Amino acid sequence: MCNHLTTNSKADPTQTAGNRKRVIDWMYRQAKGALAEVKRYAESVPRKQISIQVNKTQKVYSYDLNGFDPYLAIDEIINRWFETDSELPAPRWFFGMEVDSVTRRATTIESERINTLAETAGLTQQYQIEQVLLSDPYRDRIRRVRQRCFEEMKGFTGETANDLARTLSNEMAAGNGINEVKRKLAKRFNIKMKRAETIARTELGKSHRDARRDTSKDARDRLGLNVFEQWISAMADTSRTSHKERHLKVYTPEENAAFYASPESQGGYINCLCMQQSVIKTKDGTMIGLRKK
Repeated sequence: MCNHLTTNSKADPTQTAGNRKRVIDWMYRQAKGALAEVKRYAESVPRKQISIQVNKTQKVYSYDLNGFDPYLAIDEIINRWFETDSELPAPRWFFGMEVDSVTRRATTIESERINTLAETAGLTQQYQIEQVLLSDPYRDRIRRVRQRCFEEMKGFTGETANDLARTLSNEMAAGNGINEVKRKLAKRFNIKMKRAETIARTELGKSHRDARRDTSKDARDRLGLNVFEQWISAMADTSRTSHKERHLKVYTPEENAAFYASPESQGGYINCLCMQQSVIKTKDGTMIGLRKK
């Protein structure tokens, strides 16, 4: 049996850095392809150069948008590249597969940890990991997490498409040349991609924490184990003060979930690198599995 009583990385307690990197790299590859196609679309709009004179002669461009719908066209492009052009996530959706991986790994880690803790405490109850991974509640959880991430990405692609279409329309209305139009499109896309990075960091970390919390609650409710959660903070420079203050303290799973939903959490799950892992309280009040520092 694997021993998951300790955390391997203080800087990355959830150990999802690899998943985050793969998803963010994928996002930027898709963004590069989408931006190139948006630029080609902009170039396809008929234009002609005209001269206007105010204080001096100035060359501008007149774009003919008859038959062109920037909002519809760019929305279709962005959704296709980020694979959000349906109401449900595709089975091979890259982000979704990474979410599946994180959820499965976190469930396995926490299951093995609970078994190790129970054995240490001299308890006979054992958590059957394979049964959990094949259970309907686990499969439902995977579907819910995938759908949640998918909805976040649909929100991102919709906002990005609208922003790029608005930028394209404004630049063309101003009579700017096509190279300037494409430069502005690239600048706006780069700004919007910061939002995509936040979604990846937030959702993968949340998937890890939720999987462990659901496993802890299931072991408590179904097996009768007296399971609590110890808060492990990354203690990074960017960590919120209220999250650092919870470091190494013990709470019920419900208390931790309520904290994330409260104003006190200073943004809740967003970009949070913290983790919570199970500890078991014995009949004599001893906490098994506590991390000391």
